[in-house]
Amino acid sequence: MYLRKFLIFVCVISGLQSFAQSYESVENVIETAKESSRFNLLVKNNDYSLARECAENLVVDNQIFLSDYLCNNTLYKLKSQNTKVYAVCLIRELYTTKNNSLKRLVAPIYYYQLFLNTTKPDSINLLLNEYSSLVNKYNSYDTKIDLYSILIVKRLQTINTVSNETIHSILSQSIINLLKFKEVDFKDHIDKSLLNSRMWCRLMLANLYYLDYKVTKETNPELLRKSSEYSCDINDFIYIHHISAVTRLLFGIDQMGFDGEYAKYLIANSDKRQALEVLTKRAMLLPSNKNMLTLRDLFRDTDTGKDFKTYWIEKLNAFYKPVKNLSLSTIENKKLKISDFKGSWVYMDVWGSWCAPCKNDLPNVQKFYEQIQNDSTANIKMLTLSYNSTNIKGFMNQNNYTFPVAEIESYENNVLNVYFFPTRFLITPDGSIIRIPFVTNWSEMVRNFALF
Repeated sequence: MYLRKFLIFVCVISGLQSFAQSYESVENVIETAKESSRFNLLVKNNDYSLARECAENLVVDNQIFLSDYLCNNTLYKLKSQNTKVYAVCLIRELYTTKNNSLKRLVAPIYYYQLFLNTTKPDSINLLLNEYSSLVNKYNSYDTKIDLYSILIVKRLQTINTVSNETIHSILSQSIINLLKFKEVDFKDHIDKSLLNSRMWCRLMLANLYYLDYKVTKETNPELLRKSSEYSCDINDFIYIHHISAVTRLLFGIDQMGFDGEYAKYLIANSDKRQALEVLTKRAMLLPSNKNMLTLRDLFRDTDTGKDFKTYWIEKLNAFYKPVKNLSLSTIENKKLKISDFKGSWVYMDVWGSWCAPCKNDLPNVQKFYEQIQNDSTANIKMLTLSYNSTNIKGFMNQNNYTFPVAEIESYENNVLNVYFFPTRFLITPDGSIIRIPFVTNWSEMVRNFALF
């Protein structure tokens, strides 16, 4: 049992989360991980023919790995002048396969690299006709085709060789296909196995609607509203780190959608109250310094009848769900419950001594603990939860860590819906639990949530 957990964890921290959760046998996990590592090595050594043969095996058992590899690693190489030639060689070799599953997976990025290397109008029109047939028959999440549609549209806008009507047609077809995935509009009771694909589809929809808004020369504000509606919501943030590279490519580091653009439109059209709601939602998901500053500036110009602190905490408590009142035991055998902290903010960090990313971040956790201990104005406590650690007291003493630790097991882990390590939470003074986004500066998020 412990060996199986360890092997799956190795896959998780290596970026192979999707398939690590999909297999019941350790043997399958090991073999697929070996083949994935071999593919990486072959590509690194520019041995593209053998990489294609390896990919033909991988597409049977680990299609998501290949899709993610093309979407992240190869796509970024394609966009860099220093590595573009290597990416093109790999893509074109993979596309020569007689394996239909692999060819289907590679087709979107294959056509994208053709668009990057083509400027003649006749060639562009021919590629568009061929690519349109792919959009109509390929699934977005499996092939990531809608991401490439977005990138192709941006490329076409740069070289200015096709009409806005043609671009609008491409965007509209992708939107129609994505809306077939009904879960994109679900808010509650979402099947956990669909959260990742739901997040991806919503991310693509937000971008497609915004591009269409721009293409139609900003004459249809409903498209802008839709781009804001499908921007990352509370469910999407559970899995957003899976595609953090893609989100930064599309949005930048400080935002996860188009709420800010929609708020600007609302303000320009004298609807500050609705703009405040839009920016509040964005800040409640991602309270970066930039987002909080924008929100505070608009709040000062909007009559709410409340001070900002009252307004903020009320919104957080309405937006986030109450925490379960878990009974815990610290490593000093002190019994406590979550409800014991009522009236204070509580930063909660779930980690394990076996987890490399956790161990790398624990010095920051210790530093943050010392800072809040020495800040008499900060109404915040800290409680860390260690899962499956061994000799936790020895580990704490060896590293001179003094922050409080309670050991938890699978029950507590499941109640808190911990999918990855480390996972960070913040509990409001009224007992609502906030999941801190994985890809962010967590201490900045905590300070801005708790307003200190």
